[in-house]
Amino acid sequence: MTRQTEGDRRTRESQTSWFHFYGNDRSTESKIRALERWRSSPSEMYIAWPTIALAVIGQGRVDGKITPEEESIVVGKLLGHWALESTLQAAANCVAPVPTPTRPCGCHGLQ
Repeated sequence: MTRQTEGDRRTRESQTSWFHFYGNDRSTESKIRALERWRSSPSEMYIAWPTIALAVIGQGRVDGKITPEEESIVVGKLLGHWALESTLQAAANCVAPVPTPTRPCGCHGLQ
């Protein structure tokens, strides 16, 4: 099993989130489309880059599409998700690989 680097994970995520659907378009219209999409599929919000997620939520708030209460709840959930994700990633990076026992002949036995 190979360890996934932060860069690998973010590359994979960006292909399934913002850039996959909107490219480099960070216009107001694309943020509103993202907000509408996230309302029907909230899990997509969690794989978006934090700056993008907060920009989309902020745009929704400015346009009156999100109430202050909704904004507070969603941002709180996202912050909790990102904190847990970074903690788990840091812990995974600290785990040393378990050595495979070898036989006196140098082979690893049946695999």
